[in-house]
Amino acid sequence: MSDYNTILYVGETLIRLLWDGIKADPEVSSIIQSEDQITLYSPEEIESGKKLSLFLYQIVENDYLKNQEV
Repeated sequence: MSDYNTILYVGETLIRLLWDGIKADPEVSSIIQSEDQITLYSPEEIESGKKLSLFLYQIVENDYLKNQEV
């Protein structure tokens, strides 16, 4: 069943994928040292200690894909 938590789960997955790429890059990993420094909060709500915000500010439905068969 799909609900609003799906967006949260997608965000958490994106954070893990970003972190996997960041920790493999020595230049970027010198700036962002841990996965805990990546957040899903808006830039206005960002907590101290966070260095990267992944904030989805506009989510719209794709009318074309909505009418496709499963």
